[in-house]
Amino acid sequence: MATKPAVLFSACTFDNPSGKPYIELYMTTTGKSVTAVKKPDGKYQGTILVQVLVKKDKENVYADKYNLNSLLSAGPVLDSNLVDLQRIALANGTYKLEVKITDNHAVNPEPFIIQQEFIINYPSDHLSISGIELLESYGKPGNETRFIKNGISMVPYPDNYFPPSITSLKFYTEIYHADLAFGNDSNFILRYRVESTSGKPIASLGGIRKEKASKVNVLLAEIPFDNLQSGNYNLSVEAVSRDNKVLASKKASFQRSREVLIPLAKQDLTDLKLEGSFAEKITNADTLKEYIRCLYPIADKNERAASAELVKGNTTSQLTKEGKLVPLQSFFLRFWASRNYADPEGAWLAYKAQVDLVNANYKTWNKKGYETDRGRVYLEYGVPNEIETQYYDNNTYPNELWHYYTLNDQRNRIFVFYCTNFSTNDFELIHSDATGEITDYRYQDRLTKIRKDNSYNNWDPTK
Repeated sequence: MATKPAVLFSACTFDNPSGKPYIELYMTTTGKSVTAVKKPDGKYQGTILVQVLVKKDKENVYADKYNLNSLLSAGPVLDSNLVDLQRIALANGTYKLEVKITDNHAVNPEPFIIQQEFIINYPSDHLSISGIELLESYGKPGNETRFIKNGISMVPYPDNYFPPSITSLKFYTEIYHADLAFGNDSNFILRYRVESTSGKPIASLGGIRKEKASKVNVLLAEIPFDNLQSGNYNLSVEAVSRDNKVLASKKASFQRSREVLIPLAKQDLTDLKLEGSFAEKITNADTLKEYIRCLYPIADKNERAASAELVKGNTTSQLTKEGKLVPLQSFFLRFWASRNYADPEGAWLAYKAQVDLVNANYKTWNKKGYETDRGRVYLEYGVPNEIETQYYDNNTYPNELWHYYTLNDQRNRIFVFYCTNFSTNDFELIHSDATGEITDYRYQDRLTKIRKDNSYNNWDPTK
C-alpha cells in the first residue's frame, strides 16, 4: 500500500512596500503519517522531501527542493508534527503553484500534491489589504525566526476548519497605503467581524480598531467564538473612513464545527410519532417522492435502497383511508430525526435550501441539479473552498477542479469534472483523491481534446 503523508496546507499573499510582494506557504505534516527511522542514539526521526514550483504563463519563475526533518522521537511513531513556512517574493501577476511533499523513508511512497492558482495584486498608489492569515497562536518572539513578523511570533493555522476544541479565531492581516487614502497620521477605522456566507454579520463576533494611517498598518486580533453554531462563515476585514465609507475589504472563509453530530440508532426512534409532524403535512405524493429522491447524496447505503423502493412504488397502494402517504412520510420523518432529533424539520429545510441552490446552478436538460455529479458532491461534502475553472481553452474540454481543505477526516482533497458538450452543462466527475470516490491520476489525458501519439502512456501526473 502506498504511503501518503497527511498534510495541512494554506497560503497567503502580502505586500512589501520596500520590495517585492510575496506569498507565504504554510505546511503542517502530521508526524504520525511519516515513517520514522532509528538513529544511532536510539531515537527516531522522519524526513520529508518538499518540492515547490511556481509558474507564470507556463514558465517556471521559482523552484525549490529541500528535506525537512522531524524532531527526534523516543519511539517509532513521531510525537510531533513537521511545521514549515516558506516566503516567495514575486511581482504582481497570476501564478500557478504546485507543492509536492513525499515521505523519504516510506517503502512505497505516494506524494501529497496540491496545485492551485493565485493572484498577487498590490498597487503602489492606493489602499489595499493583504490576505488574512489564520493563526494557531501568537506571542513574544521565540527561537523560530521564520515565524516572526513585525516583532510578533505567529504560528500559522494551515486550515480553515475549526473543531469544537478551538474556541477562538486568531488572525493577522496588513493594510497598505492607508496614508494615501486617509492622509498620513489621520484616523481611520479597521472593522473586523464574522459573517454568514450571505454577508450578514454575526452578533457580537467582531470588533473595531482606531488606527493612524501609515504606509503599513497591521491588524492582529482574536475573536472568541465558543458559541458559534456549526456552519460555513466568512471573516471580514474592512478599512473604513471617518464618514463610514468602506474603502477596502478582504474576506476569508472558514468552517466551524461546534459539536460532533452522531446519528441516533434505530431503537432511539421508536417513540417517533408521524401524527402532528412536519412530514405528515406533506400530502402530495409527487412532491414527497421528489423530496426523498433528493436525499440520495447524503443517504447511507440502506437508506438509498429503501428510498429507491418507496419512490418507485404505486402511489395509490401507499394511501391509507385518511389519504396519508404513511410509508413515504414515515421514512422521511425518520431520515431527518436520525440526523437532528430535536428539530428534524429545521434540518430538512436547511438541506432543501442547498438542494434549491444546486438545482438552479447544476441542472441539465434531462437531470435535476442534485442528480448531476457536481450537485451530488456539493450536497454530500458542502461548499468547496476553491473552484478552478477552465472553460474556453481550445485544447481541453471545459472542466472544473474543486478543492476542499477539509473533507470529514481527510485534508486537501480535489474533485475534477469535465464536460464534452459545454451546451449541456453536465459535468462528469473523472477524478478525486477523496476516499470512496472515482480515482484516475491520468485524468488530464481525458481533458485533452486531441491526443498526441502515445500521450496516454507518456503523461506524467506530477508535472
